[in-house]
Amino acid sequence: MRNKEAVPELQKGLRDKNYLVSFACATALAKIGERQHLAETLSLLTKREDLGPDKAAEILLEFGNRICGELSLLLDKENIHRRWKYLIVDLLGYWQYLESGSSLLKLLNTSKDSEMKIRSIKALGEMSYIESTPALAAHLDDENWHIRSEAARALGKIGASEYSDKMVKSLSDKNWWVRYNAAWALASFGEEGITLLKKMARQKKNSDVRGISIHILNETELLGGEMR
Repeated sequence: MRNKEAVPELQKGLRDKNYLVSFACATALAKIGERQHLAETLSLLTKREDLGPDKAAEILLEFGNRICGELSLLLDKENIHRRWKYLIVDLLGYWQYLESGSSLLKLLNTSKDSEMKIRSIKALGEMSYIESTPALAAHLDDENWHIRSEAARALGKIGASEYSDKMVKSLSDKNWWVRYNAAWALASFGEEGITLLKKMARQKKNSDVRGISIHILNETELLGGEMR
């Protein structure tokens, strides 16, 4: 049976009681490239409790980045469980789909779900969404250390050197990962950031600041100056 001729049977298979059959049919539709069945495929998959986001990720990766537009629209759907939205945010970041930047920024600014904030920050950093830098910088002061840490790293990936002073401040954060990502971000800013790290490595007031600055400077040297 030729690929296109198999589509009706594969569509029926999506509704099979056995999740393995449903998964196989969804994967086959993705491989065929039946993009018009994406919405139906997602609708069925998200209603199955026996098929989690990890399996769905395999299917969506088969569709490829041409489905980013459709995925982005699902972020505003209230009937989509947040675990599926986590996956969508991750994929939009992975595929660096800039057109979704405004939607991800909205999620970051309005969501009360810390996990959603973290994933949105990561995605915005991956796609280097410049318009998000003020919001990312504001999250350097968040009470959640994981959010502070990811915000610092995202600003480093974007190359937002205008926030160097805030990064220097974050070098004294009580959490090691926040300090590390702030120092990493400074190094990723290039000569300006390296100069600041060298200055911080020489100061004697704060051992945490000095230690993480030296750590990243050594790491930068080992990597030949490339931190991105």
